[in-house]
Amino acid sequence: MTVFPDVITIKIVNSDTNEPIPRIVVRIQLYANQKNDYYFILPVSDKNGRITVTKEWLRNEIQLASRLFPMDFASSLETVYPKFELEIMDKNSVVMAVKGMSSYRDYTYRTSEYVNSIATSENLKYFPTTKLFDINNENEIDIEITTHEMK
Repeated sequence: MTVFPDVITIKIVNSDTNEPIPRIVVRIQLYANQKNDYYFILPVSDKNGRITVTKEWLRNEIQLASRLFPMDFASSLETVYPKFELEIMDKNSVVMAVKGMSSYRDYTYRTSEYVNSIATSENLKYFPTTKLFDINNENEIDIEITTHEMK
């Protein structure tokens, strides 16, 4: 049984300037032990480059995905593998995510404001980056992800 942390705090940092990057979209991948893995778009980073993800938020997203696509998903938050991947998404992935969110907005309860925050993100200015993390039964995890600005 996986014990996910109550809070995951992610800070997105420009590796050239060491400054936080606001308005960046990150995708989290949870590794399922049954059927398909879960991929969720996290809220956009705030003015301090921070994204806070709670266990409850992840649990709600898993329940929504399982309800919408019952043939595709079977794992709960307690049964996913004790690791996750974070990805600063590339421009094309952001565009595709916005199209999907717009198409399924009535079923996923995404607000126009939420979808617009993703659509107007700053991801196109930065290189996509992926990092894998193990869960070590910590109650809170603080993560820093660095990326380079495209020139």
